[in-house]
This record gives sequence, C-alpha cells and structure tokens, in this order.
Amino acid sequence: MLTNKVLVPWSREASLLVDAPRGDRGAGIGGGKHMRSVPIMETLPHLALGITGHRGTNPAFSANRAAVVEVLEEVFGRIDRILAKHQQTLAPVRMHSLLVDGVDQIVAELALARQWELVAPLPFGAALNLAINARPSTVADMEALYTGNAATDPDVEARAAAIREVTQRAQLFELADRDAEVAALFREALADPTNFDKARAFDTQCSDHVALAGRVMIERTDLIVAVWDRKVRNLRGGTGHTVVSALELGTPVMVIDPAAPSEWQIYTRPEELAQPLRRGGDRLEAIVEAAFLAPKPMIAHWRKNGGMHRAVIFGRSIGGSKWCSAAKGAPFAGSRRATKRLERSGQVRGLN
Repeated sequence: MLTNKVLVPWSREASLLVDAPRGDRGAGIGGGKHMRSVPIMETLPHLALGITGHRGTNPAFSANRAAVVEVLEEVFGRIDRILAKHQQTLAPVRMHSLLVDGVDQIVAELALARQWELVAPLPFGAALNLAINARPSTVADMEALYTGNAATDPDVEARAAAIREVTQRAQLFELADRDAEVAALFREALADPTNFDKARAFDTQCSDHVALAGRVMIERTDLIVAVWDRKVRNLRGGTGHTVVSALELGTPVMVIDPAAPSEWQIYTRPEELAQPLRRGGDRLEAIVEAAFLAPKPMIAHWRKNGGMHRAVIFGRSIGGSKWCSAAKGAPFAGSRRATKRLERSGQVRGLN
C-alpha cells in the first residue's frame, strides 16, 4: 500500500515518522482508520524559525555582510522582545538551519548565542554533508573529510572545522539514505573536473537532497528568514526556490535583500513577491504570537497541505489551509484565536 510519511514536530530527542495509509477516512487522528495512533503531546509552546540564504561567496551578500548580520541581530532581538512581553512559559525559540557556509552558519551562531535551540535538517548524513560543504577540490581531501579526518588544504580544513563546531551543538536530522550513491558521484566529479556530465549528475543529486531538506525545514517552521537577492527562483534547492516553496506551502517568509537589508518584508503568498519591499513589523509580531496562542495541553492535529498529511500544533502555522480537530474534524478554538490575531494585523489571510 502506498503511504505518506507524516512528520510529527521534533521532540528534543528525535523526530517521529508515522506511516499513514492514503485514502482511508475512518476513526482516529486525521481520519485514517489504519493509521498508528499518535500520543497526545504535552509540551511547552515555542516559536520555530528557519533560515535560508546565500553562501559566503555570493557577491551581493559578501559586499554587505556586516549590514546583513546587523539586521539579523536586530530582527532576532525584536523577536525575543515580543516573546518577553508575555507571561506564558515558553520553550526556547527553535532555529532550523541546513548549516551551509554563509548565511546558514552565521544565523546558527547567532541563534546559539541567544540560547535558542538549533536543529539541522541535513541533506545528507553528517559526514558526507561535511565533505561536500567544505568544498574540497581533490578526491583525497574529500575522502579524508568523509572518513572523519582532516583535509590537507588549509582553506578546506578551515571550512570543515567551522562545520564540525556548529554541527556538534545542533540537533541533527540526517537524510542519509542515498549517501553512498551521492559520495560516488562526488568522487567521480572531483576526479574528472572537466567532465560536464559528471559534474551535472552530482549537482543534480545535491540539489534534490537540499530541496528535500528545505521542505523538511519549511514543514517544521512558523517563519522562514531568507537572505536573498531576489534574482533566481528556479534553482532547485537554492534560496529563491526555498522561498517560493515555503510560500506555496503557506509558511510566511521574511526576505532580507543583502543590497538593502534594513528594508525587509514578510510575504505570505507567492504573488506578493512582485510587490515593492516594505517593512513587515505587524506581520512579524502576529506570526510570533500565533506560535504560542494555542491552549495547553497542546494536541497534535492533522491538516492536509500540498498533498501530504502534516502533524501540526494549533497556532503554529498560517496560510489558507483548513485546520481540523483530530477527532471531530472541526476548527479548533486555539487556531481561531491565532487567526483572529493575524487578521487584526490586516496582513494575513484568514483560514478557510
């Protein structure tokens, strides 16, 4: 039988995957009468953020790096101040990052400095992820990094050391099922750097895995923060692709243009990307507060989004999808309160 993998929000220990048969509509959570039961989760509410952005070599980002970091710190400080206004006990903010060099690693360090949790949905197993993102130019350095040793090239090893350091402080979710295949393609591309077909085969596999990891991140977050120059949207797994994918799935996105970082904007629909940039302070406060307006105990419910059945916590996500009670299929009071808060900002669509 064909199944969907239903992702339940991360606990501190692990992510839980549940096999949900397609099609059946009966008793039980989400209407799937053969679905394994998922226990009610009693947990402190928290805000979940995701980061996507350019590598350190991107010209727009590298030319204005200090200003971008300053704006990121300002935004994160603002989020902390919004959360501090409320008397409700909250879990730490959870930042999701793929830990690519550049914006991803910078934000990971900023999050850890604020005592936020860091979660890394890696496109590959940790060892292969390190070997790829350290950007070795030889098979020997690739093999050394892949097997847990140091690279001989000092620049490659410096990048590897930075990845090791931040990875050790993150909760990892590794998409490692095809690591052997990807590693073989990586070896072939490095061994024959002038062979376009081998490079393209490796790049295609990498893009697919990065896009999948980005989808995992999107599904777990209340807001994606994107440092993006707005130039490319169709490079699978790239920053622009992640931005559009998030908006299509109903996850709002804060876009920080590295050329004008202080003029950030929060988008909630793909068509808004064609509009001029403007500040989105009202939207930011509404999204942050919606993340913890659900009553306790918080109960996992299901909504159908983009063809998959997703486990969500009420008040966690916004967009145009219908929220349903696990047992009755009726809108939940917590989501209604969160929706009203969002609608009062005049910025976000109501739920159907």
